[in-house]
Amino acid sequence: MMDASSDDGAQQLTSLQKSNPDYRVRTPRPHEYLDVLSLLFDRFPQASRESLYRWVRNAYQQRPDIFKGLIMMGRHGRVHAATWAYRLPGSQLMLWRTNYSQSLEVSVRRYFLGEVNRYLAASDAAIAWMSIKPEDEKTRQDLEWLAFEKVTDLATMVSPLRRVEEVGLPCGVSLQAFDHQLHRDRLINVVNSAREGSLDCPVMDKLRDAKDVVEGHLYRDGCNSSDWCLVQQDGEDVGCLLLSHHADQPQAELVYFALLPQVRGHGMGRELIRFVQFKAKSKGADYLSLTCDIDNHPAWKTYCQTGFVEVDRWEFHAKGLRETS
Repeated sequence: MMDASSDDGAQQLTSLQKSNPDYRVRTPRPHEYLDVLSLLFDRFPQASRESLYRWVRNAYQQRPDIFKGLIMMGRHGRVHAATWAYRLPGSQLMLWRTNYSQSLEVSVRRYFLGEVNRYLAASDAAIAWMSIKPEDEKTRQDLEWLAFEKVTDLATMVSPLRRVEEVGLPCGVSLQAFDHQLHRDRLINVVNSAREGSLDCPVMDKLRDAKDVVEGHLYRDGCNSSDWCLVQQDGEDVGCLLLSHHADQPQAELVYFALLPQVRGHGMGRELIRFVQFKAKSKGADYLSLTCDIDNHPAWKTYCQTGFVEVDRWEFHAKGLRETS
């Protein structure tokens, strides 16, 4: 498959553009947003589409510029292809799965992807990424064309909380509630230090820095930092627990959990997970979910030992857009 970012790929894109003169790739105008979103969301079930439209409305109220990364290909007043390079805090782009009109030829799709690749290359982002279902072969081919690489497989894991009993913190361990204004730099330092020896998507450490990780979690839809904590032992920061509660459903999510190398391997992680389960239950959650890199065997073992089961799996693909310091 041709790589759209290579010299040969660029020549092929020029040829494709000449052979498809009626198609135009551009950012949509405001009156076209709904048509573009309609095509983009068309592959989702009806209930998911309704949730996505609600999310868009809420996000637009907070960030009127969220449509900046929408990309469409139009012809004769119709939208034939669409994707969304959704900008996250820092230097990250989350690329939405491209969708096409059913009659679109492969060569035209490749032309569109080539223009998307040019958009990504021209951005000031350091990384673009996408999660896809393992059976989504069409999107995988698109990502290969865009020179994305598969980083790992991610599993969504869930723990029912109905039978969770009250537990305390491990001996000598305390939690300090996170304050964005006061503790942001400390949390970034913890996340950065916790990368040492970690099996949690280590390839991504070369593509994004700890600040992007923290800001990305802060920005996530439905996520708030009211239950974020720094883990301390003997007055020193040794980890973090980032717990978020979903307002529209009785479910909490452990969006990020990390321990520094010097406190790993002694059961602290398992005890903290059990404490988080109890804390989530006490806040009204029926379930606690998280995402785990399936190659992170120590974390996987800990989660299974504390009652988590896999309910879904995704492939995580990423592409570095520039060198990071």
